[in-house]
Amino acid sequence: METLVLEIRHHRTIAENELLAPEIWSKKSFKECSRVIGDTLLANFSTEEILNYGTTISYKTLETIFKQRYILKSPLDRRCLITLTKLVKFLGYQSWADFTKQKDTPNRQNDQVPIPIQRFKKMAN
Repeated sequence: METLVLEIRHHRTIAENELLAPEIWSKKSFKECSRVIGDTLLANFSTEEILNYGTTISYKTLETIFKQRYILKSPLDRRCLITLTKLVKFLGYQSWADFTKQKDTPNRQNDQVPIPIQRFKKMAN
């Protein structure tokens, strides 16, 4: 989840937003992040994706994820998978499985995995 949070924080639309510049976010920051993600998904999702996933993510859910209190259980329940799917689609990945697969691939420059997420790979399938 650390990798997911880092990528969200560094996403262009988040990084360029003045309300999201502070290192420590407030309730207002999480609400703004939720709005930015929702607006981006609404603009980029097909009608089918909107019907399947929706475009909103609760600021409370984001806060839970960012504060490392989001618990992933295997197998992932539908609501959890939908939330993770929306977040990784916001980042430009096709699916949670695609995200975990790419993040599980060793860095070719130094042959290290940035943050091990092998245990979450099973949950995506």
